[in-house]
Amino acid sequence: IGTGHAYGLELIARKNVGRWSGWIAYTYARSFRQNPTRGTGWFPYVLDQPHSLTVLATTALGAKGNWRVGGRFRYATGNPYTPVASAYQDADGDWVAVDGPTLSERLPDFFQLDLRVDHAWRRSWGIVNLYIDVQNVWNRENAEGLTYNADFTQKSYTNGLPIFPSIGVEYIP
Repeated sequence: IGTGHAYGLELIARKNVGRWSGWIAYTYARSFRQNPTRGTGWFPYVLDQPHSLTVLATTALGAKGNWRVGGRFRYATGNPYTPVASAYQDADGDWVAVDGPTLSERLPDFFQLDLRVDHAWRRSWGIVNLYIDVQNVWNRENAEGLTYNADFTQKSYTNGLPIFPSIGVEYIP
């Protein structure tokens, strides 16, 4: 319901130096909506993240370069949310939230560091790549949502994945 507009700018720089390669990307983006059910103003869209930064670096190891290690750092502004201003009990005794200003507060900013180690076997029929990937190395509790207790007097964050290791195999023809 409603209309919206978005604008932004993305900058990226890539560089290869010897066995090292990497890039850095920064995005400034805004997204707004106007919803007639919420009044006449413009509000940030629920997925509005004004700032986003990604830094990635990887290097080849060993004489043949079959081993690679790398890392990725990500930062993003927290998403907006509508806070609960107060609450009351209805005739049935159920608690009902009263919204505060629409999408006027933000979740905490997002930070994540991921690390990866790869080993590639090159054959005439393709490449087999074994990798170990560890996401969220810092085990940071990044907020992805918000919940309230029954009477809306206390809020808590719903967090994303904790440290997440994975092992996988890729085939590249």
